[in-house]
Amino acid sequence: MATHVQRPPPSPSSSSSSSAASASATIYQTTNPIIAPRPSSILSTTHLERAVLTRAGKAAVAGLYRETRRRWWECAVEAQSALGPLQGPGAGEGGAKGAGVGVWAVGSYAYPGIPLLEGCVVSARNVARAVVALEGGVEDV
Repeated sequence: MATHVQRPPPSPSSSSSSSAASASATIYQTTNPIIAPRPSSILSTTHLERAVLTRAGKAAVAGLYRETRRRWWECAVEAQSALGPLQGPGAGEGGAKGAGVGVWAVGSYAYPGIPLLEGCVVSARNVARAVVALEGGVEDV
């Protein structure tokens, strides 16, 4: 469970902070609350899914991610990695790679191992590097 408190900003037209605070309510953003809030107090609800590890899913990750170098003391996050063959710009007319619109996948689905934030960051870094290289930029991502 995590709750973020979002207080209203102070009103520039009011000199008293107490009157500004009473003008609008404090908003609480929570995930997986222990006690459910009153339905009348809910502004919106979002349902999220977690990646599930399966053998087929693990095999599919090879198309999205590949490890290029990993020394014996490095964990997967520290290893050098790149995009798999399914990632990147699509083929245009005549099959020229990079000439068409492609798909870039990031997140825990595009990284081997336990689906946590670390995998999301590594996969996003790999895509950012590839897009910068494709656009002719300097790789400093």
